[in-house]
Amino acid sequence: MGITIADIHAKVAEITGPGGFFELEEISVDGFKYQAYKHAPKTAIEVIQNSRNHGDVEFIVYEDERLTFNDYFSRVDAFAASLQNALGVSKGDRVAIAMRNNPDWAIAFAAATLIGAIVVPINSWGKTEELVYALKDSGAKILVCDPPRFNLIESQVDELEVTIVLAGHDDALVQSASVLSFAGLLDGAAGQAYQIDNAAPEDSTLILYTSGSTGFPKGVVHRHIAVTQSLMNMMFLGMLVMELEG
Repeated sequence: MGITIADIHAKVAEITGPGGFFELEEISVDGFKYQAYKHAPKTAIEVIQNSRNHGDVEFIVYEDERLTFNDYFSRVDAFAASLQNALGVSKGDRVAIAMRNNPDWAIAFAAATLIGAIVVPINSWGKTEELVYALKDSGAKILVCDPPRFNLIESQVDELEVTIVLAGHDDALVQSASVLSFAGLLDGAAGQAYQIDNAAPEDSTLILYTSGSTGFPKGVVHRHIAVTQSLMNMMFLGMLVMELEG
């Protein structure tokens, strides 16, 4: 027997009901009422901090490199300290990331989020015009990038008014006061203390750019609550499928 629409509605009502992990409640955001997951993390910072509990479990495998959660967070904490203490990044400042998928991307994202910066992931397939546009449009204070993305904007570094943190680089590329070494910042801030942001669910945490298929891309600001509710919804959909399939 197949699964009917009635079966789906009944199962949704069951697993989102009172007392359940996916229990729903009504919340108000900017005067509008929404159904939200009651037990979802309140902020992206809470999500990041909770993952520290995995300790020495292997987390990232990238080429020949393997990082446990502890390895990863030692780098996250060092970069967060660098951003806050050395580079003067404060709550609400934009930290852009433009590079291929690698551990440094994930480190930069978590570090910036923890100190209350608004992360701006930039399409790594974009050309010079798109990269420059996103940096200027978002008002980025910091750009964390890899050599291929740096090469796209190298001739415009001085006019962009953004501090560039170069990851995975040849030291010969770091020739300007506006270009810093990602690895060097990690080494210099290892073990330093920093202040984790006391974020509220409705604080901004992320700017994602649209595809720009009908014009220039638009920067869409996301709040902590939007991120955490989306993550919870992914978990809910997985649980719903498992419950329906028995």
